[in-house]
Amino acid sequence: MEKQERRTARQVDVPAPVLGKVKKGKAPTVQAEGRGCSVGGLFFYLHSSVQEGSTLELVFPIPQDKTVDDLVWVRCHCRVVRVEEGGPDRKRGVGAVIEQCERLGKGEIPQV
Repeated sequence: MEKQERRTARQVDVPAPVLGKVKKGKAPTVQAEGRGCSVGGLFFYLHSSVQEGSTLELVFPIPQDKTVDDLVWVRCHCRVVRVEEGGPDRKRGVGAVIEQCERLGKGEIPQV
């Protein structure tokens, strides 16, 4: 059976690691691999356990235009709405709704 598409907005690739903290949940920090980001949400893979309803603070780059050459780093406060087991390399796929997002200044960009 084919999966039904849940996205309502255009999605862009997240070309670098996603760094973050779990605000409510078991794991205090997470390192994830971003798969895609849209205006309202983010999908990423991680090894850590996270539960639906957990609140995350995530930092990651997104393309400013259509190229990966001009990245803008953002900090987003998200709420986990979906967790899928069995992703690549036994990672969990996580879908999160972006509740608040801000662009980071040059001094706030993490070294990855």
